[in-house]
Amino acid sequence: MTLARVYQLLQAALQGALAGYVPQSGGQVVMGIGWPAEDALMEGGVHSGNVYISLFDRSPARNTTRWLPQISTMNITAAGVTAAVSAPQIAANGTATVTLGGTLLANDAVAVALRRGSTTAGASARAGGADTLDTFATALADAINADATLAAWVNASASGAVVTLQNLLNVFLGLGTGVGNLGTLGIEYHRFMRQGQVTVWAKRHDDRDAVGDMLIDAMAQIEAQPGFIEDTLSSSASYGEYLRVILSGDEWDDGEIQRSLYKRHIFVELEHPQVVQIDAWPVLATIPQITATVGYPAAQIEVA
Repeated sequence: MTLARVYQLLQAALQGALAGYVPQSGGQVVMGIGWPAEDALMEGGVHSGNVYISLFDRSPARNTTRWLPQISTMNITAAGVTAAVSAPQIAANGTATVTLGGTLLANDAVAVALRRGSTTAGASARAGGADTLDTFATALADAINADATLAAWVNASASGAVVTLQNLLNVFLGLGTGVGNLGTLGIEYHRFMRQGQVTVWAKRHDDRDAVGDMLIDAMAQIEAQPGFIEDTLSSSASYGEYLRVILSGDEWDDGEIQRSLYKRHIFVELEHPQVVQIDAWPVLATIPQITATVGYPAAQIEVA
């Protein structure tokens, strides 16, 4: 999570708390990141009745990581291709088929697994943007024949969108298949704490006090429940990044002389993650119900 995103999230969370508030001075509430421009604080700005709120960073961050890198989210694209086996096993010296269907998408993947006794082996193929179901079936057959273990058990051939597996052994083989597409894992590897400041600038002290109170209430509610702001501002899917908000306090002073500009400073601690995104291929993780009828039960296997 970048520094800019930290304050964008805080700004989005606080703006909702001010919805509908009309300053007593007759202007409007304006919130921004960074120190306000000079003209915003002079004529045409605060002095014309607007209330300005500035969000800015006060100091370098410190590392507050308290755990090992961990998966924060998993976003998986649904596969368009389908794969169906003609039977959950291949008879001794017999044949079985894997039929591809559906709408083939780029990065769709199909895995085929075979089981002989307690030994399992598998192979997979991934579709490119120019592949069709027919060319993809050929690629899958080639991947099966290229695996040394599978090539000793079966011979694979493709015709159209159908892959035929010829059992080369005089024993039954369990057969299973699975499909998937490219996904992403979000892995959090660091957390950082930084000091933030929210300053309210107003022509009238009652506007400053009212707006400041609403901001403090909003941050206190975030801190209490749920304690975090989820990053939902990204144009892509969220990767499980959460900004922790801790209200530290506020300060202001009113002298005996009438001020021309009233300020209130609110201090907040902001803890945010650093997340790296990596590719994930769920089709390679598990193929369910590899079944055969030679005295051993259905099982789940992993294909690496």
